[in-house]
Amino acid sequence: MRISSAGLVAAGCLFLAACGTTPQTTRNAPSRIELPGGTVVAGAAGWCIDEATSQSGGETTVVILGSCAAISGDAYMPRPDVPGVVTVSVETQAGIPPDSEALESF
Repeated sequence: MRISSAGLVAAGCLFLAACGTTPQTTRNAPSRIELPGGTVVAGAAGWCIDEATSQSGGETTVVILGSCAAISGDAYMPRPDVPGVVTVSVETQAGIPPDSEALESF
């Protein structure tokens, strides 16, 4: 069987098209977010904010954190040492916020 050079070129083009670049879906995956009241929620190394599932409404905000690699869709992004999901719930209330010692002991 004899294959012409034109046939090889066509086969090579089909091969490259099959393996070619596909659109890569990545999402924004910030490692910290500032809430409307000025409170900052930040993840440790490898943890990022999932803006697609985090919610803010009224006086309550729920922030979801997960692996930066998983949230962004980019395998080269950092990952936490322990896989999982972290939820942070922040409620605003009228009154005096607790002092830093009370927060640390909590």
